[in-house]
Amino acid sequence: MKDYIKPFVPNVIYPIAQNIYDYLIFSKVRNLTDGKMKPQVYAYINYLAKHSYEYNILEIGAYRGGSTISAAKALKETQSESRVYSFEKQNIEHLTRNINSAGVENFVSVINDEVYSTEYKMPEIIKENAPYSMIIIDADGEIFKYIYLFQEYLIPGSVIVIDDYKPIRPFNRESGGKDYRTYLQTNMLVREGVIDKFRIKRHTFFGTISVDSPDLNIIESKMSDLYAHEEKIRKCEF
Repeated sequence: MKDYIKPFVPNVIYPIAQNIYDYLIFSKVRNLTDGKMKPQVYAYINYLAKHSYEYNILEIGAYRGGSTISAAKALKETQSESRVYSFEKQNIEHLTRNINSAGVENFVSVINDEVYSTEYKMPEIIKENAPYSMIIIDADGEIFKYIYLFQEYLIPGSVIVIDDYKPIRPFNRESGGKDYRTYLQTNMLVREGVIDKFRIKRHTFFGTISVDSPDLNIIESKMSDLYAHEEKIRKCEF
């Protein structure tokens, strides 16, 4: 809710009014982008981005821009000089149009690319605009890969948002197992002290990158056991 409205709203009902306001605003964002998240989740991303405005924000997998716009609106509202740097490969036309329609085109840079392996060559635009205080991941479920690649560009304690965090078994055939893979890898990173969890909201994980994160090269050796477990489940359920 706009700050200039707050003095006219009694304190006792302000939280309720804020929730209603957020629901209406971010329902529009969801409808504009054909978003898969609930309006409450987009609102929470916006809230966290407002507290991360001093640095740029990374997004892996923008789809049609629901999270992108939610974060960029926060930067616009705080008059920040930061931007959302968003990776997307398949929905560029829709994404660009939606960003322009939402009026946040000056706060977003779309990178027409996809991160496909741990040997991925990082674009110079990402290196040049580091560090980042927030990373939003909604891609193929390979959470470890993205943390491995981007950790050096994130400030300690950066906010991390991971969508599709849900223990779906049998495998969701439409997603190709993305949901379960996301769930397994995120939980492993929490156990190993790489990520600190602080909230789950509508199947979206919210946490921070641990200030004392261990060496990811050591954790990488444990990934083979996780992949073996996933493959075993896949063979049983497909």
